[in-house]
Amino acid sequence: MKGRNITNARRHVDYLLSVRDELIRAENAVDKIKKSDEWKQCQNYFNVLHHRGAIPELPCKRNGYAIPEIISGGKESFAVVEVSKLRKCLTAKQFKEIFGEEKTE
Repeated sequence: MKGRNITNARRHVDYLLSVRDELIRAENAVDKIKKSDEWKQCQNYFNVLHHRGAIPELPCKRNGYAIPEIISGGKESFAVVEVSKLRKCLTAKQFKEIFGEEKTE
């Protein structure tokens, strides 16, 4: 029984050591984003929209940080904004950088 506990402990320690660097990098990246003023302003903006009933849920990990599509002059709907919907708003250069092809419109 004692030998089994040592084997389990070694397996857990080995796993933690194998993912340690990647975990530290990921946590540092998340901390950098979530401690930024831009993130705080973004969260406040969506909190206000949610509180006013303009969007049904906040962008979060659970819903893939879905972004509410804001329609000026109308009620906001909650949907992921697709880049293809932005084609008419892009310059030919921006279009080519994103899609890798010439703008045909």
